[in-house]
Amino acid sequence: LRMAGVGCSDSFGNDLTSGNLATNGDVAANPLKEMIVITNNASPASDQLTLVGAVKHVASITSVTTTQITLNTSDHNIKNNSVEAAKSYIIISPSDNNLYKTILTVGTTSPTLTPASDLEIDEANEINKALALTPPIDLDIYQVQAFTIRLVDTLVNNKSLRSLRIDDNINTSSADMDVADHIQDLQFEYGLDTTNDSQIDTWVGDTTDTAHNITQIRAIRVFILAQTGKIDKEYTDTKKYTLAGVEVGPFNDHVHRYLLENTITVRNRNF
Repeated sequence: LRMAGVGCSDSFGNDLTSGNLATNGDVAANPLKEMIVITNNASPASDQLTLVGAVKHVASITSVTTTQITLNTSDHNIKNNSVEAAKSYIIISPSDNNLYKTILTVGTTSPTLTPASDLEIDEANEINKALALTPPIDLDIYQVQAFTIRLVDTLVNNKSLRSLRIDDNINTSSADMDVADHIQDLQFEYGLDTTNDSQIDTWVGDTTDTAHNITQIRAIRVFILAQTGKIDKEYTDTKKYTLAGVEVGPFNDHVHRYLLENTITVRNRNF
């Protein structure tokens, strides 16, 4: 989350789009148009957050021109015959301008990539200069990926189990990862700098107002309400819990709960 949208100053739009970027293990038609996609719901309905960034190494570069990138045949992890939707964007690291590249074609007989927006001549020269150094500098290609953080309900032994899940939206068959069970609620709150003075002026749970966009987000608060998997007949939960400005409870049941809250500064400002 700290590095969401890294390198996309000229690659994606600045306006925050509300709604689902991805569902369970699937990617929408234009999967990577935004850097942070918020699905906001007030408790007890949980929030959902999709983050986009270049985090997966897929290849090393052996040579480059302004129209074609040649990959190392021994390590590349990009299909030779087509580019999946989630692999249509890559980033070269290190790169002088640090921008995402849109892949137009992948060679069928050799691991080469053709960017739709050709590399600048200076950028290609810089890459070739780095490759020619002794020892050579490792120039790598990273796949741009989208991760969705959400809560899911599954049936286990005829009982509903709610888990915190991270979807790795690479393709329709990608595996999802449950990172914690017995999570009752997940909410996000966004710290906005509305006066452009590097200070947070307000915290909001939703940023669909046209006055707010992704460039104003400076920090994100995460609220996780966890609960025990078994009841305690000797205990009654009479507490109230505040998640992203919304108060829930008391539940007056025999389940112990614990509210976790963390504020994360968005490090990446390159948008």
